Parts: sequence; C-alpha cells; structure tokens
Amino acid sequence: MSIRLQVIEGPHKDKFFDFRSHDLFLVGRSTRAHFSLPASDPFISRFHFVLELNDPLCRLVDLDSRNGTFVNGQKIQVADLFHGDEIRIGQTLFRLDTSLKTPASHLQWNQAAQAAQAAMSKSQPDSGALAAHHSASKTGASDAAQPTLPPDPVTLNDSTIETLLQLQSMYWIHDCPLSIERMIDRWPFLATNSEYLVDLMYNEFVQREKRGDSPNAEEYAQRFPQVRTAWMRQIEFHAAFQSTMMGMDTSTIPDHPHKQFPAVPGYRILREEPSANSNVRRYLATNSSNNHPVSILLITPVGKIPRERVVSTLQRIAAYRQIQHPNLLALLGVMQLEQRIALIRETVPNPLSVARLISRDGPLPPSVAVAWTLPILQALSIAHVLDLPHGGITLDQLLFANGDPRNPLLLAEFGLFPILELTHSSGMSTLDGETIHRNLIAPECIHRFTERTPEMDQYAIASCLYEMICGQPVTPRDGPLNAQLLQMIQSDPLPLAQRVSRIPVGLSDSIMRALSRHPEHRYRTIGDFLRALEPFADAVADDSVVPVTTSGRPLGYSSVNPTDPIPPQPTEKPSGNR
Repeated sequence: MSIRLQVIEGPHKDKFFDFRSHDLFLVGRSTRAHFSLPASDPFISRFHFVLELNDPLCRLVDLDSRNGTFVNGQKIQVADLFHGDEIRIGQTLFRLDTSLKTPASHLQWNQAAQAAQAAMSKSQPDSGALAAHHSASKTGASDAAQPTLPPDPVTLNDSTIETLLQLQSMYWIHDCPLSIERMIDRWPFLATNSEYLVDLMYNEFVQREKRGDSPNAEEYAQRFPQVRTAWMRQIEFHAAFQSTMMGMDTSTIPDHPHKQFPAVPGYRILREEPSANSNVRRYLATNSSNNHPVSILLITPVGKIPRERVVSTLQRIAAYRQIQHPNLLALLGVMQLEQRIALIRETVPNPLSVARLISRDGPLPPSVAVAWTLPILQALSIAHVLDLPHGGITLDQLLFANGDPRNPLLLAEFGLFPILELTHSSGMSTLDGETIHRNLIAPECIHRFTERTPEMDQYAIASCLYEMICGQPVTPRDGPLNAQLLQMIQSDPLPLAQRVSRIPVGLSDSIMRALSRHPEHRYRTIGDFLRALEPFADAVADDSVVPVTTSGRPLGYSSVNPTDPIPPQPTEKPSGNR
C-alpha cells in the first residue's frame, strides 16, 4: 500500500510521487524543497506547504505562504487529507490517492479531541491561576480559561474512555488542569459508570502527584461519594504500589481492583501509565522471576506493514541492547505478541523529569545544566560509535530517580524512535502526546525525515541545554504549527547570550554551534561537543546519594567521569550493526 500525490494541472502535469513509508514532503519554489516548482509562478512561495504522509494518514500544513493553499477549493492552514482530495497552489493542482476514503464519525471525534489538546498549549495559566483553578475544581467551578472541549463521543465504550483519559492527562501535562466535574458536565454518562469515574479520579490523583501536589484520598471520596468504596480499594492498591517503588517486596502488591491487563510472558503488570496514543500503551510491571519493577511499552503497528519492515525494526531495536551505560535506562528485552510488540525497559522509582523541574523551579545555573548533561553526551558518543543514534531527545526523557536532582541524570526511552515509526506517533505535524517535541528536532528532519543521525542527536541535546539554561525553547511552542515548521526551516535560534545575561560567551557559542541549521557547521562528533562544554561544568555530585535502577544496577557520578576520553570514531562500522 502507498499514498500517491499526482499533478493533474500545471507545468508538471502527470508527474506523481509515491510514498510507501512515513515521510515528509516539502513543496515550494526553493531548490531545497522536495518538489521545486517553477520560479516563474508568482503565486508560489519559497516554502509553500509540507505534507506528512503515513499511510493511510496524510496531513497538510501551509507554511504561512503568501497566497495560501487550497484544499477542495477552501483555503486552509492545517488539514487532514483523504482519498480524492485536491490541493491547489498557484497554477498547480494536485490530487491525493490514499486508502483512507472518508473521515468516519469516530475519527472526526478523535481529531476534535486532538485539536483541543493542541489548543490547550496556547492557554497555560500562571501558577496563581493554577492554584485558584485547582481550589475551584473541588466544587466543579473553573475560573481558569480553557479551550473548548471536543463534541460528544459517538459511542460509550472502553476505547472512548481511553481517549478521554488521554485528553485529561494532556490538559494536566500542559499545566492546564481539567477538573473531573467539568468533564462530567460535558459528558454526563461518566457519572453513571463507577469504573470509568474511578479511572478519571485516579488519573487526576496521579497527575497531581507528578506536579508535586499532595492530593488527599478523602477529598476525592467526598467529591464523589457514590464510588467511595471502589475509590478506597483503588487507593489501597496505589499505596501498595508506591511502597513497592520505594524498594519493598513487589510480591505483596495486590491485583488491581478492577483492571484486566494484557498478558506479557514473564511479567506481572501492575498499573497502566497515561499515554496520549492508543497505539502505544505504557505499563509499570514486575519481573516474575525477581520482582524487579520494569516499564513495558506495548506497541500496536498501524496499517498493513510489510513483515520484512517489522523484522528489520525489531533487529534494529535489539541492537540497542548492546549499549550499557549507567546514565541510560537500559532496554531489557523485545518480544512480539500476536499483533503487538512489547519493549521491556528499566525504570526508576518516583522519576522527576527535567521538564517538570524547570516548570517548577525555573531555569538552571549554566554550570549545573552542563554538569548534568555531560554524562548523557558521553553515553550518546558510545552509541554513535555503534551507529545507534537516539533519534530525538526531550526534557521529558531526562530523569532523576526518587525525585531528587542530586541523583545522576538518566536518559529514558533510548532508541525508541524506530519502533514508533510503526505507529502514527512519531510525526512532526501530529498532535498526540507521543510526538517528539518539534523545538527539539533538527531542521534537516524536514528534508530527511526518515533518517536519524548523530548530528540530529547533537542538535536535540543542545536544544535541551538551551531550555535548561534560559527556560525558553529554541522554537516557540505556543505559535501556530505552520509558523513553527517554517521557523525550523529558515530561521536561526535567538542566541543564548541574548536570553541570559550572565553566561560565559564560550558556553553560549558552543551551544549555538551545536544548534546550527546546517549539520556541517556543528561539531564533527558529539564527543567534540562534550569536550567544548567540559570547562563550563560545575561539580554538583553528592556522594551520599547512590541511586539504584530497578534492575539492581548502581548509579552514581563516580561511575561516570565527564573527563574520561571519548571512544575513538571507527574508520568503518563495527560488524553486526545496521
């Protein structure tokens, strides 16, 4: 199966392009576009629009073009395309051929939910407003402005509830709390099903804990007395689970009071974690043989993916098991379960992400940010020697164990990108929560979307450093999607020295070099980038803190010396790799 884009009018009539895998396609007058149209057409911009294609889905984003992009005669900014849709820019008319015929009613609802998720990132109240909103949420009031919720779901079933839970999580993750009372006002059926209501209560309870709040179980019992008994059973399970994550015997954890989890041989699933994509389910589990907690991702490939592609992806993922580094949460296993793929990964108790830390406490001193990052750079340099780039690093993937920033910084979900390519969750224009943050994606991904290179990792980690130091992303997150993509293509980031007054010039220059829009202008290797940063690091280790991962592997700064030599770059790739 494939998607075909065909020119049916204009100078390139009858020309067509076939897309058999997830890809981006840039159209405009620029020679850097994948399809460069005649410069003589005055109605076409240098970068006019970009298509993201992942059969059967296709999304078009107009790149703030001067004369606009028209789909079936209507001017659009962002549009999901279907079979037979026509796209006009200037004198050129395209037609799309895909297996997705028309938007079914449930697909329309999911798209509306995704649009609401995207809109909420534009309305983030300040901490005072959040506190007022949370106080009001106990009574169902809401004094914090929130975007419009999507329309009524077509049917009430487990899939619909999962979508609502994902929507609820995304509001909280984006610092825009969505009260259960407001959800019930919008969807009254939620109050009639005790299991679904307890799910929403527990999801909000966990999200508040992750924000650093101390939610009270009795408060929820008073807000929703009709499910007090079921709620207290859920809280008993939660308390037992939390005790386990602090190092107690996992064999004492009771079964979940009402959830039936999928079977993964050799593991006992304890709890499902929030996920904004129904094709990527996240669970906390224990190893049946030693009771060590682990993280399990169950991935459901989307569409009719050739068996050879699935096999090659699994082989690629298995290669990441070669890399053992104390600052990487290791991939412990990969298995295929009928129509799904299970990834078993290390986890840590009570993780605190750098994203949450900065949101809570503000930007970091430059020397501290650099010191935390150096071991991650060392780990990536080893991975690059083995030709195994990470494929996109975000501040949400940089974690501290036990909620303590004195612990070493850990990189989670290492090497996850290849498996996400089998779903619709790794796109640059998609609006779901699994999407890699666009402000951390290297600009060349627009032109070489299917590739992941060491240069892209260098850009991503430099983007993380940039935001850790100044508290602002390289590319603004709150602007329209087309403006974000266009800025990635043709604009340099604002120099760090202009955002932070007291920063060594050499440090700002080093980070900005790694953020160059042109890969050839960055450091030759990530090891070179590490060496450029070393003089600006500060000693922040606390020898009294020696965390242990859930597989029993000790971690500590003593095991990672940022001044250790970086392994030499091989003249040829080691045998057995991709």
